[in-house]
Amino acid sequence: MIQKHTHSAINQIEVYASDPMQQQFDFYRTALKTRVMQSLTATPTSLRVVKDELIMQHSHDQAIIEQAYHSVQNELIQPAVFDE
Repeated sequence: MIQKHTHSAINQIEVYASDPMQQQFDFYRTALKTRVMQSLTATPTSLRVVKDELIMQHSHDQAIIEQAYHSVQNELIQPAVFDE
């Protein structure tokens, strides 16, 4: 049973490693969350500012940054992390 579970986990890692779009999504999602939570006030406006800065710096990844932004926005609004 443990061997089967380990094999499944290894397969998931291999699939993840071969999916650069998922890696980029996770990278930008983490960047958005980290930067907005480090700001003095975590608000929807500050999250948009961080998103806009990332898009200015990485315009070639705008679509994936937008997806990551919406994912972070939904996560932070649900537990009422935002001050606004």
